[in-house]
Amino acid sequence: MARAVGPNQRRRRTGATVVEYAIMLVLVAVVVLAAISALGTATSESFETSRDQIAAAVNSNTP
Repeated sequence: MARAVGPNQRRRRTGATVVEYAIMLVLVAVVVLAAISALGTATSESFETSRDQIAAAVNSNTP
């Protein structure tokens, strides 16, 4: 049995389109950049704290 195909049915797609993949890629990139920024800030603060504590320990032992 043959079915008539209307204009809307010919354009129906069942997979993700290039635009959807591009949107997902942009969202993933934003999340990765935010995570790197947050970890970079936390790491920088940790190193600064360590540096200050080491400098204070060295200076307190100096006669």
